[in-house]
Amino acid sequence: MSGSSITVTSVAQLNSAIVSATTLTSGNTLTIDIDGSIALGTTPLEAFNVASGAVVDLIGINLIPSTSTVSTNRR
Repeated sequence: MSGSSITVTSVAQLNSAIVSATTLTSGNTLTIDIDGSIALGTTPLEAFNVASGAVVDLIGINLIPSTSTVSTNRR
């Protein structure tokens, strides 16, 4: 498996990292390391669209939703 890591400190950087996960191919891993607290405010998070067999690891999750709702949908 091949992998890369991105450290994010803002919701804009987090969204950019999530979008970059769409380029992963099967057998590859992207680790997104959330450094500190990220206040979502009214900014929606991008959707994770990852290829089958690719992995995205979220490390240090500390999202503060203020007026937003954070939820997960499993398929």
